[in-house]
Amino acid sequence: MYRIGIDVGGTFTDLVAVDESGRAVLAKTESTPEDPSVGVMAGLTNLAEALKLDRPGLFAKTERNPAASFTGFLNQTEISKAYIAADCLVLPSDYRETWGLVVNEAMASGLPCVVSDNCGCAEDLVATINGDLSFPMGNIAAMRRALASMPRQDTEPSRLESQVDKFDASVSVETIKKLYQSRTGNYTG
Repeated sequence: MYRIGIDVGGTFTDLVAVDESGRAVLAKTESTPEDPSVGVMAGLTNLAEALKLDRPGLFAKTERNPAASFTGFLNQTEISKAYIAADCLVLPSDYRETWGLVVNEAMASGLPCVVSDNCGCAEDLVATINGDLSFPMGNIAAMRRALASMPRQDTEPSRLESQVDKFDASVSVETIKKLYQSRTGNYTG
């Protein structure tokens, strides 16, 4: 039996199927913002093919619990409620995730995050809080260990929020301004 996880992102929909032994198979397809279910179904077809099954065959070999729900697009008010309801955010991104802004948003809401090391924010945002919360991309056992370590981590909401504040746009603007001033000698505002 397989357990399937699906992450519907703005650009890509990522899927993983994990069997009883912990072996994981990954699949990816382009997201379809106008109707996320189209991208999910395409991704399930890709995942089934990677497992040498057709989609009905995959469904027949998939555990039904826990149930998943697909929300589609959530506006800022709705996504904030989702962050509050969650225990943590897991972003198992591959090399195509240049940063992972969802991690900034989740941490700003006080939600701890577990991310793959291929996610651009892993080194700067997550690993600086605790390196155990970042795992090698595709290593399901390491992701499982990271998730299992969550209750033991110092992930106080205020600590997460202060880490995200270091990457606020105003900090970047101020840094660029200081660099410009140091190069040009122009110290006026």
